[in-house]
Amino acid sequence: MGDAVSSVSSASGRRAGEAGRRRRPRSVGRGLSGVQLVVSDAHEGLNAATGQVLSCPWQRCTVHFLCEALGHCPKDAQGMVAAAIWPIFNAESDEEARRLLGETVARLETPLPKVAQMLVEVEDDLLAFYAFPASHRSKLRSTNPLERVNREIGRRTDVVGIFPNDRALIRLAGALLIEQNDDWLVTRRYLTEDSVAELLTARRRARERDSVKEGAATRVDPRADERGTRTPLDATQLPQTRMDTGKSGGAGI
Repeated sequence: MGDAVSSVSSASGRRAGEAGRRRRPRSVGRGLSGVQLVVSDAHEGLNAATGQVLSCPWQRCTVHFLCEALGHCPKDAQGMVAAAIWPIFNAESDEEARRLLGETVARLETPLPKVAQMLVEVEDDLLAFYAFPASHRSKLRSTNPLERVNREIGRRTDVVGIFPNDRALIRLAGALLIEQNDDWLVTRRYLTEDSVAELLTARRRARERDSVKEGAATRVDPRADERGTRTPLDATQLPQTRMDTGKSGGAGI
């Protein structure tokens, strides 16, 4: 999982994307792998670099999206729009979330067509977190957990005021990050190892099923006639693939 927040213009976003494509391969070379999802606001360059380098889904921060949507509403309609959109992010399943989104689009299409169009355009990116276990979703649908850490670092550095050198600042920020990491590992588990292993195992099985289906579509009957016509084999003729039920390792963080 990766988290990043930025609020730059489109032009600087493109520059950031080019810089990201240059930087991230070094991160991959240092061992970054198994990234399952990147969560950020609508940063054009970052999103482009994420797709090209990490090849993983992108989740648009739901809080940033809601703030942007409310910016296109008159003040007297903002409460109604927020009450209509927020249940989409608290649905029990992806199917229910998409149904609620469709209903919300239909309600807003006439009074607030801009907001309705925004919902339609970002539906897949806005609901990407529903592909993960329910226990993960509240932590993956926005960048709030990361921003809370950033605010705490800002608060503690404001107390010090002036640092004698860069290394002193790094020591303080590093100590806070280590403390937060330990808190997520022990006191308030951010993502449990068992739930991540369950997710990765399910996805591995899905890939194995897909490979079996592709094999059924591409394999041909060796008893093709003399004209060279190819007859696809029936799926029952394929060798059975044993599904591994063992647990996999943790996701890339």
